[in-house]
Amino acid sequence: MKLKEDLSPVLLLVFHLAVWIYSFLSFLPSVLLSWMSTLDDDDGVRYGSEEDRAKRMKACSEPGCPEGPYRAVRATKRLEATLRPGVQTLDKMFEFAARRFPHRHCLGTREDVFSAASQLGSGLASLGQRQKNNIAIFCETRAEWIVAAQACFMHNFPVVTLYSTLGGPAIAHGLNETQVTHIFTSKELLETRLKAILIEVPRLQHIIVVDDSPSSWPGYPPALASTTWLPFRSGGPAGERFSGS
Repeated sequence: MKLKEDLSPVLLLVFHLAVWIYSFLSFLPSVLLSWMSTLDDDDGVRYGSEEDRAKRMKACSEPGCPEGPYRAVRATKRLEATLRPGVQTLDKMFEFAARRFPHRHCLGTREDVFSAASQLGSGLASLGQRQKNNIAIFCETRAEWIVAAQACFMHNFPVVTLYSTLGGPAIAHGLNETQVTHIFTSKELLETRLKAILIEVPRLQHIIVVDDSPSSWPGYPPALASTTWLPFRSGGPAGERFSGS
C-alpha cells in the first residue's frame, strides 16, 4: 500500500531548499568562529578542537629517552629567556596582558586595573616616593593589595610585604630595617597593629589607607602630626594631615 503525499512536490522542494539555506548560513559562521578560536597564542598553530589542543604534545625528550631532559616543543633550538619578546619584568607582563586582553576579567577588567595602578603609582611619585626606594604593604589579601603591588612594579618601587599576623615589635623592626617612608595598610590593621608602634618608626611619612579614612584619628600620639593620611582611591597628593582630636 502506497501513502499519498499531502504536499505538492513544489512546496516540498521549497521547504527543503529553505532548510538547506538556513543550515548553510548558520553552520558556516560557527565553523569559522570555531576555527579562529583554536589559534594557539604561543606558536601560531591551529589544532582543531579543545580536546585536540589538550592532547597535543607540549614537551619532548631531547635525547629521546624517557628520563629526559624535556624541552618545550616550541623552543627546542634555543632557550627561552622571556615568556614574550620584550616582556622581561612584572610590570611589562601586566601591561602586555592589559593591552592584549583589555576586556578580560581582573577585579573589573584588565584595562580598568591597569589604569588604576598607573594612576596610583603616579600619585605615590607625587608624594615623594622615589624609584628603588622601598615601600611597604601591610594589608590583608584583597583587591587593593594587588593593585598597589602592580602600581609599585610599574614605577620601580621595591615592595616590602609584612604579614598581617606579625606582632608590634616585628612590624616596627621590619619597617625600620627597610627604611620605608610610605606604607599601604587597612583601617583594621592600622588600629590593631600599627597604632601602637608608629612612634617607633620615625621615617614613616605617608600612610595610605585602603579603606575610607575618617577626617580624624582619635587616640594617636601627637608626635604623628606631620604624617599624611591618604585614602587609597585618591592616589594623589591631596592627603589629610593627621588630626588626633
